[in-house]
Amino acid sequence: MITVNGYVRTDKGKVRPINEDNFCVDRYFKAQEAAADTHSFTKRKHVMAGVFDGIGGEENGEVASFIAAKTMAMFDGRVPEGDWNIVLNEMNGRINEYAQRNQPCNMGSTAAMVLVRQGIAEICNLGDSPIYLYSEGRLRKISKDHTELQRALDMQIPDFNFDAIQKNRLTKYLGIRSPELNPHIVVDIELHEGDILLLSSDGLTSMVEDEAIAKIIEGEKGGCQAIADALIKEALDNGGKDNTTVMVICCEEKKSWRERIWG
Repeated sequence: MITVNGYVRTDKGKVRPINEDNFCVDRYFKAQEAAADTHSFTKRKHVMAGVFDGIGGEENGEVASFIAAKTMAMFDGRVPEGDWNIVLNEMNGRINEYAQRNQPCNMGSTAAMVLVRQGIAEICNLGDSPIYLYSEGRLRKISKDHTELQRALDMQIPDFNFDAIQKNRLTKYLGIRSPELNPHIVVDIELHEGDILLLSSDGLTSMVEDEAIAKIIEGEKGGCQAIADALIKEALDNGGKDNTTVMVICCEEKKSWRERIWG
């Protein structure tokens, strides 16, 4: 039987005045006031977790990510009827409701979420906060970015002259005023002992290349916390230009007493 251990760490970085990231693990969420910068869990057979990155440049990005995390906590570790759209629509509605009540203002957040049950994972993402699976020595991105660059690639446009701002502009996110969010969803991901799920805000991937992330995961033998701490350190050492949140979920095989006795 596969159980999971996890560790989350968030850091505002070296440039941004506040941390607009938030995260949720079942009923836990990091408050707007940055009441907690880390969280851990051990030997869980079931976990629902997410990382939310308030959109930089928008007003109240930290509020949007906080609302998303708090809303996720309300679902008590379950995806109603197996439909992630129910979760996202509730988040989106609450963010838009807040925005309308206040000024109105523009606000938004990305979402990178995972549900693990009995050794099977499913993921859902909106925006550009990535989700990776590290398995058998290989790091693979299993989320899909919702950016102008990715849209151009999907449409097989051969020549696009985007500047840095244009190519990273989000095409989907929480807070968008749209009746259909159309997230990226992957289900039935079979997990094995030694597999690692990595969720992060783009503060990690904008500072650390995938190859370096894979080397850190491979080289760190101290478990989830050691990996998360090393990834945050690398992002900070490379400039720390954005808020960075890293959630590491490690899989291990829990043997029954019969297996432990008889092998």
